[in-house]
Amino acid sequence: MSNLIFHNKNDYNNIYKDLLKFIDTLDSNKHIVLYYENEGFSKKIQYRFIRNGLKKGDYCIYTTHEDNYALIKNEMGINDIDADIYIERGLLKIFKIPDFMEHPNGIFTGANVLKKILSDLRPPFRLVGSFMYELITEEQIEANLTLEHLCQSEFVKFGGMILCPYDVKKNPTGTQGKWVEVILENHNSVILVTDTAEEGISIDLE
Repeated sequence: MSNLIFHNKNDYNNIYKDLLKFIDTLDSNKHIVLYYENEGFSKKIQYRFIRNGLKKGDYCIYTTHEDNYALIKNEMGINDIDADIYIERGLLKIFKIPDFMEHPNGIFTGANVLKKILSDLRPPFRLVGSFMYELITEEQIEANLTLEHLCQSEFVKFGGMILCPYDVKKNPTGTQGKWVEVILENHNSVILVTDTAEEGISIDLE
């Protein structure tokens, strides 16, 4: 996590080292960013977040950038989620996010697609997803920040929680800290998953 810079931990209200316990405590509107080095534990956290919502009767969406529905449903099964049952009940949707950068009318039209996704959510809801598949070019980075800001400004109207996972190894470089700063400004909490098995920390930013 050496490329992530945070203020003194005393600046924050609540700090948790048991990340699954933190996930289990969530019961109100939150927009959470999940930075991870250990992908396996990150997935465990994501599916725990979804599972807890489904057990409460929340409407849940798990997003992907690939056609890997069978893989996701298999991973959900390993993490105590019978995806087919919840999909049949109308409580779970696995949704492929469109490539906003490929939209013929540009990112702002792509942002309208995101607004439509958010407006279709039925409260209480839980959504897991990152909006950009890659964060390499300046255009992709700016588009991602635009979508995160839009998400933060819109989702509070709808009564739910959003978890945005980011692979630290794929974080953009050369932004002089702007990307991390803006991402944190547009989330209520941050979860940091280190490369060590099932270790990390979560911090409430408000």
